[in-house]
Amino acid sequence: MDTSDRLILGELANRCRISFSKIAEKYEVSLNTIKNRIEALVEMGVISNFVVELPLEKLNASFAIIILDIKTDTSKDQLISLGRNSFIMALGLGYELQGFAIVVYRTNAELVEAIDFLQSSNLVTQARAMPLIAPPSTVDTTSIKGIDTLKKIDWKILKSLQWNGRKPLGEIASDVGVSVPTVRKRLAYMRKHNLIHETIQVNPAASEHDLVVMLLVRSPAAAHEYYKLDGRFREQWPENYWIFYRSANNMELMVTFVVESSKKVASLRSEMTKVLEDSEIINQVIVPEWLFFPDFRDEMIDTHVE
Repeated sequence: MDTSDRLILGELANRCRISFSKIAEKYEVSLNTIKNRIEALVEMGVISNFVVELPLEKLNASFAIIILDIKTDTSKDQLISLGRNSFIMALGLGYELQGFAIVVYRTNAELVEAIDFLQSSNLVTQARAMPLIAPPSTVDTTSIKGIDTLKKIDWKILKSLQWNGRKPLGEIASDVGVSVPTVRKRLAYMRKHNLIHETIQVNPAASEHDLVVMLLVRSPAAAHEYYKLDGRFREQWPENYWIFYRSANNMELMVTFVVESSKKVASLRSEMTKVLEDSEIINQVIVPEWLFFPDFRDEMIDTHVE
């Protein structure tokens, strides 16, 4: 991937159903250029799926990263078996016998259930939970409309989009049994009131030349400069920085980078301690692949459609 690919991924992550022509216009390139790049990202597996999902904040839900110590010789197929839990959204098998799970949950009991499920596996020797707070710019709770305002037709539209968030309006209308204008109107309603989250499932490490590096950093800046960090990281590492999250429990950050080789990791670690004064890197996970799974939100959609 290059900088242009990352910019395109950013646009799709904010709204996966955005028209390709709008992206082309914004970056002053041809429509075919955008189409070809996105098709290549899908073919490589960098874009795993286009997703229209229920926003966690509308469900009073949160998410956490679980750092896993994994037994020797754990295979990808074995790791997939851990995705059976309805609160586990994604898994990654890292180098050095480490991996991670992304857990979405509404209550502490659900988080504990997911952790217990992972620890009960004969694949995981230790699991450390890090409940996370998303960067401020990604959270929007301005609308007072709740999930309870969704109509039966809305749930059917969400069901139609479950495995292809960019499905054309005509196909959605055919699935649901209504007109295209009706689908367009209901999607506009859900979008206006932040009742859907249009994004992509991204696996940057699927590129032949990229790895995902997750650095767990302890720093006073996690509390005092939280709102400034995203911009600072983007300025410092425009080619490599991806996203960061803050721990909900203490002064820790999970900062994610996309790098071309493991050699870059050492320089990132050194630079991080200079960018954030009095910081300490307490863990790292280098992830060659991410795996995504249905979670409890998919079950909610299925329940409302039945």
